[in-house]
This record gives sequence, C-alpha cells and structure tokens, in this order.
Amino acid sequence: MMDEFAWTAFDRESTKTPSIERPSQNQVHLYCLEFAPYLEAVSRLSEWLSEEERQRAARLRFADGRDRFILSHAYTRFVLARYLGIHPRDVEFGTSETGKPWVVGESGGMEERFGFNLSHCKTYVVVAVAPTLLVGVDVEEHRPNMDALGIAKRYFAPEEFAVFETLAEEEIEPYFLKIWTCKEAFVKAIGLGLSYSLNRFQAIGLQDNRPELIGIEPDYGPSSAWSLRTCRPAQEVHIAIAVRLPNAAIVQCG
Repeated sequence: MMDEFAWTAFDRESTKTPSIERPSQNQVHLYCLEFAPYLEAVSRLSEWLSEEERQRAARLRFADGRDRFILSHAYTRFVLARYLGIHPRDVEFGTSETGKPWVVGESGGMEERFGFNLSHCKTYVVVAVAPTLLVGVDVEEHRPNMDALGIAKRYFAPEEFAVFETLAEEEIEPYFLKIWTCKEAFVKAIGLGLSYSLNRFQAIGLQDNRPELIGIEPDYGPSSAWSLRTCRPAQEVHIAIAVRLPNAAIVQCG
C-alpha cells in the first residue's frame, strides 16, 4: 500500500526504499497519481531516470509533455523500487521483442515474472503491478471536439459500434472513453499496442459495470483467463486494467 510517505521527498542519497509485499497470485495493485501537486519536483525527479529516458523526454516538443513524461516515469520507478527494496534510480528495464518493458533481474517465464504497465493522460498517471507480464492499463480523459462515433465506427467491432446507436448524445463520449481504455489496456497487456487491430476482440458488459473481454484469439486466450476492470478517479477520467488472471482483484494502492 502507498502510505503517507512523500514519494517526491525521497532521499536521493538513500540506497533503497522501504520494501513492500508484491501482489498476491490473483491481485493487481493499481496506483493513480494526479500530476498537478508535483510539477515543481520535475527537475529533481529527472535525476531518477536513465539517460535513455531523459533523452526521450528531451525530444518531446512541449514543456508540459516533457514534465508529464518525467513525472510518470519517476513515479513508476518509485512504485517498482518499493517492491524491489532499491532506490528508484536503480530500477533497470529491459524490453520484449515488441517493446514492452519489464524489470531486469526478474526470473521465470511469461506467467511468473513481476509485471507492470503505465499510462498517463494530461492530468493523471496510473501504474498497474501484477504477478504476470500480461498486464495492461490505460487512462483517458475528456477531450473537446472528439469524434467518438467516427473513431468507434472505424476501429471497433460492429457489435461494439451497435451499442453506440442506442445511446443518448450525452452518453456517447463517456461510453467511448470507457470502451477505448478497455481495449487499449488489453493490447498493451499483450505488448502489441495499437498495431493490434481493436476489432479483433470485444469489450462487453460496460453498461452493467461487468466488463469482460470476449473473442480473444488463441495466441492470447482463452477469454476466461482474462480479467477486465474499470474505475474513475475523477468525473471525466476513465481507467481500465486488463490482466491475464481469472477473477483478479484490483487493490487500489494510491
């Protein structure tokens, strides 16, 4: 659990963080942080990042984008460091063949490793930690003038788009954000991102708050092996977590 310990005030000279227990066999730990209170700490927190991360941040065109990148990666390092009992700057990452990051030094097969995933929007960063690499998280927020119906018709399965035709106008964007986060969480979990067509599987049950993934292809299935969960830290912010654990429990840690 994230306690009252001020993560941005962590002693840069300390050798390790206070250690905490990893998620149990059927748990996902979810961390959610609002950017605004921590923007003044960006310069110092950039010291936790690797040279490659700092170069990626420097390539971003706008200052607010650079700040969000630095804060989201520093926060992820802090979260992971607490499980590993090391300093945030000492967390090392490798990447899969598809570019999905994982923690260097962890052993075991795909289903046994310590897995994590991060996502951020303009106001929040979220980090999901699970006892499997097959975990994905996505966060999205309201965007003015978004063509929700056009995007849904182009990228979603026909059965998913049919739901939009039953919605009132004011329900369309919130439902779009909910289903988009669910679908992106899954493609991030399998490490393919949006290179994997979103119409190749479906997210259902969202209107009844019983989200479920169906139609997952054999390489990643069966669907019954996956859990899909959603939450909203603020009125216009949507989060979804997809994990290859049946009936997974989401523990909100921050």
